[in-house]
Amino acid sequence: MQIVTISYTIIFVLTSALYILLESFRTEEIRLKKEITLPIVPLTILKMMPAILAIIFTIITMPKTSVLYIILPITFFLFAIGDFFMEIQKPIGILSFGLGHITISTGYVFALIEVKEEIIANKIGFIIFGVIIVLILTIDAFFFTRYLSRSSYPEKYQRYKYVALFYESLLSLHLVVASLLTFAVFKINPGIIVIALGILLFTISDKIIMIREFHFKPRKSVLLIMAAYYLALFSISLQTIFQY
Repeated sequence: MQIVTISYTIIFVLTSALYILLESFRTEEIRLKKEITLPIVPLTILKMMPAILAIIFTIITMPKTSVLYIILPITFFLFAIGDFFMEIQKPIGILSFGLGHITISTGYVFALIEVKEEIIANKIGFIIFGVIIVLILTIDAFFFTRYLSRSSYPEKYQRYKYVALFYESLLSLHLVVASLLTFAVFKINPGIIVIALGILLFTISDKIIMIREFHFKPRKSVLLIMAAYYLALFSISLQTIFQY
C-alpha cells in the first residue's frame, strides 16, 4: 500500500505541475521569448489526468465497502468530466462539478450515520461546532455575494448569477458535512483532517475563479486556481488511507 501511495503521489504531482506549466504558457501568464501554440485537446486530457489518477487510486486503496468509499471514484469521475467540459461547454462542466459535490456530500452523510456513536458521545460539542461552521459560511456567503454583485462585468454577472449562487451553496454543503465528519472522528484518527482540507482548498480555487470571471484576473490565476484545485483532489483522495 505504501508503494502505491508514493507512486500515486509522484505521478499526481508531476502531472499536475506539467499541466499548470503548459496552461500558463498557453494563457501567457508565463511568457516565452518564442511564441508557442499548444493544442487544446491534448492539454484538456492532461488537465483531466489528476482526477483520473484519483479514480484509480481510490479504487485500489478502498479500505472497506461503504457508501462513501464506493462514491469516491464516482465523484472523481464527475470532476474529470467537469475538467473536460469546462474547456468546451462551461454549463455542462459546472453541472458535472455540482453533481460531484452532491455525490460526495451524500457519502459523508452516510459516513456520519456510521459514526453516530462518536457523535452521541460528544453531541454538545458536535452541535456547537456545526452551528459555528454554518454561521461562518453564512457570513462568508453574504459578503462574497455582495462582492460579486458589484461585478466589473454586470451583464455577465446577471447572466450567471443564479448558477454561481447555486454552485456556491453546493460547495457550502460539501464543506459543512466534510467538517462535521472530520470533527466527529478527529480524536480517533487525526489524519481524517484531509477531508476538510480538501474541500477548503476546493472552495478557495472556485472563489478565485468567480473573482476572475466577474471582477478581475488575479496575477498567476492559473497557478493559484489549479494548484489549489489539484491539492484539493489529492487531499480528498487520501481519505482512503486516513479512513474514518
